[in-house]
Amino acid sequence: MDQRTYELYLTETGERKVNLLADKARKQIENILKNINQSDQEKLVDSMLEIRRILNI
Repeated sequence: MDQRTYELYLTETGERKVNLLADKARKQIENILKNINQSDQEKLVDSMLEIRRILNI
């Protein structure tokens, strides 16, 4: 670590809230993707990977 880095810790309450938010996000994604056929889902994933490659993330 250098001077620009900080370690943060969540309380148990904070962890529960983060987990609830993550679950809600997963459910939203599932709801969006359930109406997209397999071929288009694969194209979507490929496009997302290309975006990550371009952005170097």
